[in-house]
Parts: sequence; structure tokens; C-alpha cells
Amino acid sequence: MVAVVGGFIGRAALVALVTVPMCDCSRLGSESAQEAVLTQLPTQVRDAWNTHHDYLVSIVKGKHFDGARFTSAIAFFETLTGLEAHDNKSYVGRLPTAHLESDIRAWDEWLRSNAPCLRWKASRASVECVRPRSSVTSTEYQERSSQHDV
Repeated sequence: MVAVVGGFIGRAALVALVTVPMCDCSRLGSESAQEAVLTQLPTQVRDAWNTHHDYLVSIVKGKHFDGARFTSAIAFFETLTGLEAHDNKSYVGRLPTAHLESDIRAWDEWLRSNAPCLRWKASRASVECVRPRSSVTSTEYQERSSQHDV
């Protein structure tokens, strides 16, 4: 991977990082399993997921990089899944790294495990994960949570 050091060399390294393909993959993850999960989701959820996912895959394949779209896509997945990306939080903004492909795979796996909780929240025009309410009473919850205090 290219390290950004500053000045002209840093800008040249940034251009190399953004324009050199990171993999020779046609589509990440198990496409048929992914598509089967996505078809079960509400249209708005599926569209939001695919928009961000497809953009990140295009970066992995060496296509055009746009900092604002990249940041938006990363924020979408991090907020929804709770899984942090391994991007480069540099002085010029968030940049993709060689770990982008593995980040996408992790988010795809999260989708396969958590698709039933995904809902479209029209008031915020966003996707959220709504988990079923637990049958644990508040007293039981407090007892359980106190076991994990550090």
C-alpha cells in the first residue's frame, strides 16, 4: 500500500492509491446469497444498501473515486452495522485502503445475519435495524448488564 508523506510525493501517492485497482473481482461476496437476502427487503432499504455497496465495489475495482460519496457510503455501513471501516482518516478526508474489500465482505455477512431487522425510516429517509424487543425484565437486564461492567 502507498503511504502518503506530504507535498508533491503525497499527492502523487494519493492519485496512485485512488486510481490503481485493489482487486480483480467482478463482485464481492456470494452474489446469489446476497441477492436472495436483498430481494426480501423493502425496496427503499434494498436501494439504499445497493447504492452504497455498488459504489464501494466500484472503488475496489479501480473505478472513479469521489471523497464525498466514499465518506457517505462508509458512514452508512458503519452506522447501520456498527462495524468500523479500515479506511485512512487522513488530512484530506477519508480514503480507501487495501482493507476495503474485507470491510465490504464483513458488511455483506452482517446483512445475511441481520436482514430481518432492517427497516426504512421515512421520517429520516434512512435505514435502521429494529431488533425485536427482548422478554427480559428490567431487573433481569440490570443483573445481566452488571456482570459486564469493567
